[in-house]
Amino acid sequence: MIDALQIWQIWFIAGISLLTLETLIPGFVLAGVGISCLISALASYFGLGPGIQGLILFSGSGLFFITIRPLALKFLYPSKPENQTNAAALIGKTAMVMEMIDPKMKLGRVSTGGSYWIGISSDNTIIEADTLVEIVAISGATLTVKRKDL
Repeated sequence: MIDALQIWQIWFIAGISLLTLETLIPGFVLAGVGISCLISALASYFGLGPGIQGLILFSGSGLFFITIRPLALKFLYPSKPENQTNAAALIGKTAMVMEMIDPKMKLGRVSTGGSYWIGISSDNTIIEADTLVEIVAISGATLTVKRKDL
């Protein structure tokens, strides 16, 4: 006949269950409570009372959410400029001047990725056609560019 589960075994099962659920539910939430349950299982196994076990659970979970979770989320879900989309993704890319950029005449067109844009010079200088430029800013349908250093 199977004996009743001991308290430390219940803590252990709860901890393993929460860690397993963490793999199915993103966000790094259940892992902290699961780890705290495992530490509480150790406390119960070594004979510490339920008050200490509860204190370990709550303080361990709180400590996890204050310290470890923010660091883990920073590395698991980083916000990178590479994730930019649409026009913002063009900043830093190379373009070709199709029509001379002349700040005085307010003329100039550049091409990048098969699209044609109005182009202006970042330093208000003339940039001749067929020159490679780097996109430094976007405002509406206008690209601000600078000569590409070769």
